[in-house]
Amino acid sequence: MTRVPLIKLCHRVPGFMRLGRAIPVHWYFSWIKTVAPLIGFFSVHAREQRRYVTLALATSRGPGESKSIARRNLIYRKWRVCLQVAWPNIAGRYHQWVCLQGEEYLNQVCAAGRGAILLSGHSFGFSGMAVRTLAQRGHEIIRTGAGRNPERQRRRWGNGDFQRWQYLGYHGDYWHRFRVLKQLQDALRRKAVLYIGIRGLPAGDPEYEIDYCHGRFFLDPQILRLIEILQVPVLPCFVLCDKNGRAGIKIFPAITPVAKEIITGFGSLYAEYLRNFPENANIWKRVARGEEI
Repeated sequence: MTRVPLIKLCHRVPGFMRLGRAIPVHWYFSWIKTVAPLIGFFSVHAREQRRYVTLALATSRGPGESKSIARRNLIYRKWRVCLQVAWPNIAGRYHQWVCLQGEEYLNQVCAAGRGAILLSGHSFGFSGMAVRTLAQRGHEIIRTGAGRNPERQRRRWGNGDFQRWQYLGYHGDYWHRFRVLKQLQDALRRKAVLYIGIRGLPAGDPEYEIDYCHGRFFLDPQILRLIEILQVPVLPCFVLCDKNGRAGIKIFPAITPVAKEIITGFGSLYAEYLRNFPENANIWKRVARGEEI
């Protein structure tokens, strides 16, 4: 499902890139909505992913609805890759591909003399578009996570002049984590924005559980502890695409950086998004296997 030849042709091949910028975004999205379900019938990988979605949602949604969600999930996964591939060519005119709401909340926090944390769900929605767009608008963006291969993450997200952000992976021993924490604190003093996608766990302390409709779901206590150490405001941020394929970035008002407040404020929003937009999650294989989300 990661091959997107039309997008690569229009946005990565010299001679076609100007044409690619001229084509409206909804044309590309209409093409993906037509092609992705067809690929789902012929691709072994796509059929496997569709099976995991129906398996994970069969109890809560029923077989008919879960199959419809699985079909839309194929479109979501394909379109997410398309946006990633196209970005270097569309960064200069991102406003045609992106709709941003709530940036005033972020500006208010940064104007108060501190940085901020944008918190989203791991592997949910089109979070990469929030990082790219806010960096393009002049914010210093730091993305952190438990990735075991930070350089692979940087290549995946792009390494051009259009990309004004950095990725810091905190997976490692104690001293590596300590150094990353120091880098994060220094960046936040410069009013940088830290973007975190919090993982979900299939088991944990009931204190960290959120109201998840597809089983038990616990927010990662390690991330919550990191947020409490950094002590800067937390703004929930979710990114979904509209009917024309534009990425709709929505930033919510700030939450106090305390675990209980985050579980109540962010956790309820995250559970609502998972409940209402399950096709925009890339977690169902792990949910079906009972693994960390």
